[in-house]
Amino acid sequence: MLKLDRQWREFSLPYRSLSSVFPFFLAFDRQGKICSAGPSLVKFCSMLKLGSDFEKLFELVTPSIGFDFDRIMEQLFTTFFIRILDTEKLLRGQMLLRADDESELLLFLGAPVVREMSDITRWGLSLKDFAIHDSVIDLLLVLQAKNNTIRDIKRIHGLLEREVETRRKVERDLHELNEQLEQRVVERTLELKRSNQRLGQSLTLLEENNRELRVLNKMGEMLQGCASLEESLDVISYSLGRLLPHANGFLQLHADETIQPELSITWGGLSHQPVLQEIATDCQAIRTGEAVLYRSGGNLPCCHHLQGTPECDSVCIPLLANDSCFGRLSLQCFDRERNSDLGFQARLQLIYTAGEHISLALANLRLQENLRQQAVQDSLTGLYNRRYMNATLDREILRADREASTVGLVILDIDHFKRINDQHGHETGDRVLQCLGVFLKQRIRGDDVACRFGGEEFVLILPGVGLDDLVRRAESLCYEIAQGEFGVGVSELPALTVSMGVGLYPAHACAQDDLLICADAALYRAKSAGRNRVVCYRA
Repeated sequence: MLKLDRQWREFSLPYRSLSSVFPFFLAFDRQGKICSAGPSLVKFCSMLKLGSDFEKLFELVTPSIGFDFDRIMEQLFTTFFIRILDTEKLLRGQMLLRADDESELLLFLGAPVVREMSDITRWGLSLKDFAIHDSVIDLLLVLQAKNNTIRDIKRIHGLLEREVETRRKVERDLHELNEQLEQRVVERTLELKRSNQRLGQSLTLLEENNRELRVLNKMGEMLQGCASLEESLDVISYSLGRLLPHANGFLQLHADETIQPELSITWGGLSHQPVLQEIATDCQAIRTGEAVLYRSGGNLPCCHHLQGTPECDSVCIPLLANDSCFGRLSLQCFDRERNSDLGFQARLQLIYTAGEHISLALANLRLQENLRQQAVQDSLTGLYNRRYMNATLDREILRADREASTVGLVILDIDHFKRINDQHGHETGDRVLQCLGVFLKQRIRGDDVACRFGGEEFVLILPGVGLDDLVRRAESLCYEIAQGEFGVGVSELPALTVSMGVGLYPAHACAQDDLLICADAALYRAKSAGRNRVVCYRA
């Protein structure tokens, strides 16, 4: 409210806004007591105290009238000056009624009369004493350059409102930006969390793959150190049990000539006995020569050996060497640990890789065993060959020396074997040799060794036997062969007879070569005496 032209006029000038903008304000009551004052005015006039009399501190300069509340209310003051008593400092301002209680207080707003801005520092003031925020400084300079009119105050108020609105808009924008930033931080945090989870899963998968590779490499090293197929099967079952801890499986080998089971081993929850009795022709992998996958609930009919097993994924892998199948590897329930399709394919590829390693290792072992057998066995009769006979005879003689024992040696020769070849053919002669080899295997003891010496001659090594027992056993064999207790499937073939020479270490000789010479001399005497007999060496 402002009394202008002797009439009260209302302007939108809130008291709080003016007091915050103009720190040089002074409010007093009808008795002339100062009620409140701006902080800069208090700083400017150190004598000012609340409750002080206005007339003791200030005097009106324009117009030249004394302080009187009622007279002031009747005057038209748009701009006036007051002087701080005992100083030369002037204040310029306007008279306004306080909006909340116009009958008691009159608000004085103003500022020092500053001709030059340097005077501010001389009076101990700063720009902060003129305005609370920066935008009002320019307005204050306008007030100093012009008469303070209501239009100026309204203009200041409008600028302040726009300034406040601008600042509020900036604050709202900042708030929105903060919210957006917080949302982006939350989304980014969730994305980082998901990335960390994926990274953790990848790390776990990598560690599992490294473990599987270590097991595969260790299995390969162990298979290389195996000396027999039986030993290698134990290594395979142990390694696959570590590689696929939740899987059941078996591995089966069969002979080259047939597909009947030869060697077999199981692990996990499978029973060993049904696998040993399994007929391999039922397996699709063996018939096709390729790995066969049986998915649970699939349409492909399972092999016979999978019937009755729990409903789960299974795979059969043929073991191949030189394009021929010599066995199979079968695994069931191998995918329990990884339910995803990617995990299933990775596990399946691991099984295929293990099958290739196993197939190659077993093929090499089978080849090594065949080579060893060919090195010590006669391919026609299945008996040991002459090389193995020499090594065995040396070993048994050394043992006899340590244990003060004996070694018996029998050399036998088929009578008139050339006649059999000439009259019935070499094929019949080979069958005779084969049958005689089988016969000798069946008649010797576990410690005895039967060998083919060459052609139609055979050698029997009998450790720890006495001379009388040696002769008696040789005569029994000679008699059984002559009686025809074995045949070769040729009806026209006459009864076979053999001649035998017997020698004993150390009674007849003190070295391997000497013992062979003695037994061979006895054989020559048996042939000279009419064949089909046993002759013991005599010096």
